[in-house]
Amino acid sequence: MAKTKQKTLDQKIPQSKKWKQPFDIIKEVNMSVIRLNENNFDTETSTGTTLVDFYADWCMPCKRLSPVLDSLSQTLKGKVTVAKINVDESPNVAQKFGVRSIPTLIVIKDGEVVNRQTGAGTEQQLLEFVNSSKGTI
Repeated sequence: MAKTKQKTLDQKIPQSKKWKQPFDIIKEVNMSVIRLNENNFDTETSTGTTLVDFYADWCMPCKRLSPVLDSLSQTLKGKVTVAKINVDESPNVAQKFGVRSIPTLIVIKDGEVVNRQTGAGTEQQLLEFVNSSKGTI
């Protein structure tokens, strides 16, 4: 009987209101954030300044941080590259940088770590974090 009741409730909810996955409500705003992996990490971070977000798809704070990083990438365009790397898909890079909690944000200038923090923040807090990094901008 419970199955019948559930089916009836599901039928009353319009298809447009149903979530296909638990986090469908959180979407990427734009694609200006570069996706890194174990193959391109060193190349992409070897010159200039890069803010790297170490994240995982299942991490809710990471998902909340995503639109903030998209906006920040527009604010810092031409000065700092904003990038993301999935720790589940690239565990060797996460291990190399000692990432134990996510989200972890690391500022890399010309291949060297100049600043790091664990946890999400507002766009203003992240902008201050990047600006406080030694000689990044």
